[in-house]
Amino acid sequence: MSLTMAMSVPVSAAPNYSDTALPNKAIGYTSYADTLYRDKKDNSSHYVYNQSEVDFVIHSLAQPDDSDQTVNGSAIVPAGTKRLIRNTVKEHGYSSCKLRIKSRKYPTSVSCKGYWSPDSVGSYPTAN
Repeated sequence: MSLTMAMSVPVSAAPNYSDTALPNKAIGYTSYADTLYRDKKDNSSHYVYNQSEVDFVIHSLAQPDDSDQTVNGSAIVPAGTKRLIRNTVKEHGYSSCKLRIKSRKYPTSVSCKGYWSPDSVGSYPTAN
Protein backbone atom coordinates (compact mmCIF):
# COMPACT_ATOMS: atom_id res chain seq x y z
CA MET A 1 0.00 0.00 0.00
CA SER A 2 2.71 2.50 0.90
CA LEU A 3 4.56 1.71 -2.34
CA THR A 4 1.44 2.57 -4.33
CA MET A 5 1.02 5.85 -2.46
CA ALA A 6 4.65 6.79 -2.98
CA MET A 7 4.36 6.17 -6.72
CA SER A 8 1.27 8.37 -6.99
CA VAL A 9 3.19 11.55 -6.13
CA PRO A 10 3.62 13.49 -9.38
CA VAL A 11 7.22 13.87 -10.52
CA SER A 12 6.53 17.52 -11.41
CA ALA A 13 6.08 18.33 -7.71
CA ALA A 14 9.72 17.49 -6.96
CA PRO A 15 12.10 20.43 -6.54
CA ASN A 16 14.01 21.41 -9.68
CA TYR A 17 17.54 21.43 -8.32
CA SER A 18 19.39 19.72 -11.16
CA ASP A 19 22.22 21.91 -12.45
CA THR A 20 22.26 23.39 -15.94
CA ALA A 21 25.31 25.04 -17.52
CA LEU A 22 25.17 28.82 -17.84
CA PRO A 23 25.15 30.05 -21.45
CA ASN A 24 28.65 30.11 -22.95
CA LYS A 25 28.37 33.70 -24.13
CA ALA A 26 30.43 36.86 -23.72
CA ILE A 27 29.06 39.15 -21.00
CA GLY A 28 30.08 42.61 -19.90
CA TYR A 29 28.91 45.54 -17.81
CA THR A 30 26.34 46.48 -20.47
CA SER A 31 25.93 43.13 -22.25
CA TYR A 32 24.26 40.11 -20.71
CA ALA A 33 23.47 36.44 -21.18
CA ASP A 34 20.08 34.91 -20.43
CA THR A 35 19.65 31.30 -19.39
CA LEU A 36 16.76 29.30 -20.79
CA TYR A 37 13.55 29.32 -18.76
CA ARG A 38 13.27 26.50 -16.23
CA ASP A 39 10.39 25.32 -14.06
CA LYS A 40 10.37 26.67 -10.51
CA LYS A 41 8.89 24.05 -8.16
CA ASP A 42 9.21 25.62 -4.70
CA ASN A 43 9.95 28.90 -2.96
CA SER A 44 13.63 28.15 -2.32
CA SER A 45 16.49 30.28 -3.58
CA HIS A 46 18.21 29.75 -6.93
CA TYR A 47 21.62 28.08 -6.84
CA VAL A 48 24.47 29.63 -8.89
CA TYR A 49 28.09 28.51 -9.28
CA ASN A 50 30.15 31.28 -10.91
CA GLN A 51 33.18 29.78 -12.68
CA SER A 52 34.07 33.00 -14.54
CA GLU A 53 36.90 35.40 -13.74
CA VAL A 54 34.57 38.28 -12.80
CA ASP A 55 31.74 38.84 -10.34
CA PHE A 56 28.26 38.33 -11.77
CA VAL A 57 25.31 40.69 -11.38
CA ILE A 58 22.21 38.49 -11.65
CA HIS A 59 18.48 39.09 -12.00
CA SER A 60 15.78 36.43 -11.64
CA LEU A 61 13.16 37.01 -14.36
CA ALA A 62 9.77 35.28 -14.32
CA GLN A 63 7.93 33.94 -17.34
CA PRO A 64 5.87 35.17 -19.21
CA ASP A 65 6.47 38.89 -18.54
CA ASP A 66 10.18 38.86 -17.54
CA SER A 67 9.32 40.69 -14.33
CA ASP A 68 12.29 40.94 -11.97
CA GLN A 69 11.70 38.68 -8.96
CA THR A 70 15.13 39.15 -7.38
CA VAL A 71 14.99 40.09 -3.70
CA ASN A 72 16.71 43.50 -3.25
CA GLY A 73 16.72 44.10 -7.02
CA SER A 74 19.85 42.13 -7.97
CA ALA A 75 22.35 39.62 -6.66
CA ILE A 76 26.16 39.74 -6.77
CA VAL A 77 27.87 36.35 -7.14
CA PRO A 78 31.64 36.70 -6.73
CA ALA A 79 33.96 34.93 -9.19
CA GLY A 80 34.67 31.31 -8.24
CA THR A 81 31.90 31.03 -5.64
CA LYS A 82 28.63 29.16 -5.09
CA ARG A 83 25.72 31.31 -3.88
CA LEU A 84 21.98 31.25 -3.32
CA ILE A 85 19.84 33.95 -4.91
CA ARG A 86 16.71 34.86 -3.01
CA ASN A 87 13.71 35.39 -5.26
CA THR A 88 9.91 35.65 -5.17
CA VAL A 89 9.05 33.67 -8.31
CA LYS A 90 6.68 31.15 -6.65
CA GLU A 91 5.39 33.64 -4.07
CA HIS A 92 4.09 35.85 -6.91
CA GLY A 93 2.39 32.95 -8.70
CA TYR A 94 4.92 32.27 -11.47
CA SER A 95 5.98 28.75 -12.41
CA SER A 96 9.15 29.31 -14.45
CA CYS A 97 12.09 31.68 -14.56
CA LYS A 98 15.45 32.45 -16.10
CA LEU A 99 18.57 34.30 -15.01
CA ARG A 100 19.96 37.43 -16.66
CA ILE A 101 23.72 37.60 -16.04
CA LYS A 102 26.08 40.56 -16.50
CA SER A 103 29.65 41.29 -15.44
CA ARG A 104 30.06 43.58 -12.45
CA LYS A 105 33.31 44.98 -13.86
CA TYR A 106 33.41 47.74 -16.46
CA PRO A 107 34.42 47.60 -19.37
CA THR A 108 35.51 43.95 -19.26
CA SER A 109 33.93 41.37 -21.55
CA VAL A 110 34.37 37.74 -20.43
CA SER A 111 32.85 34.35 -21.05
CA CYS A 112 29.94 33.42 -18.80
CA LYS A 113 30.81 30.08 -17.15
CA GLY A 114 29.18 28.05 -14.41
CA TYR A 115 25.97 26.32 -13.39
CA TRP A 116 22.56 27.15 -11.95
CA SER A 117 19.34 25.57 -10.76
CA PRO A 118 15.95 27.24 -10.12
CA ASP A 119 15.46 25.50 -6.77
CA SER A 120 18.17 24.85 -4.22
CA VAL A 121 19.20 22.22 -1.75
CA GLY A 122 22.12 22.59 0.59
CA SER A 123 23.61 25.47 2.44
CA TYR A 124 25.51 28.28 0.70
CA PRO A 125 25.85 32.00 1.46
CA THR A 126 23.18 34.23 -0.04
CA ALA A 127 24.10 36.68 -2.78
CA ASN A 128 21.36 39.21 -2.00
